Amino acid sequence: MTAENRTPGHPRRGGSQGKVPAIPDCPCVECGIPMRLVAADAWLVCATTWCAAAGMTIPLWQHPQAAGAPAGWPRPQMDGLPVPWITLVIAGQVWWGHLHGERRRLCQQDWLCQVCGLLLPDSAAVFVADGRIVSDTAVHRRCAALALTVCPVLSRPQRPMALATAESDDLLADGVPYRRGGHLGYAARWSLRPRDRDRR
Repeated sequence: MTAENRTPGHPRRGGSQGKVPAIPDCPCVECGIPMRLVAADAWLVCATTWCAAAGMTIPLWQHPQAAGAPAGWPRPQMDGLPVPWITLVIAGQVWWGHLHGERRRLCQQDWLCQVCGLLLPDSAAVFVADGRIVSDTAVHRRCAALALTVCPVLSRPQRPMALATAESDDLLADGVPYRRGGHLGYAARWSLRPRDRDRR
């Protein structure tokens, strides 16, 4: 699973039983027949062979009932865990480890925290693993502490995470200087400027 559609969060999907959550039907815009869920990759695909859109996919976060937990602090809980603002929720079911793509874009555009959805201060924090910013979004220090406490993804020994302090001027978005309020229309790949990579 790539950084584009995963987020720090509990790795289970579907609560304590580890089952994929049931979701309402999502009809294909061309043929009207419900699209098939490819759960492993969180995509919806039209499997109707005669449809003009057969084989075409959309990310699960574009499901008509895709939403998320409301912004704010403290975080609401589902499955006994706090739900990050950026995590995908469909019809009341949390898709742990999957991002809501539009919320990810808004986190970048408006300098919002991926965990609580609220505005970040000038100096925030980013999770870094293997030299890359996880989820390409920033967090409050308090939200980072919460995530580090409850999220097994962030504490996996095979992929150690670091927490780096970052201001907007420290960041690159798709290789160019990040600018708050930039309306790209899509989520960019974030990285730290070279001079900041070793700063903690």
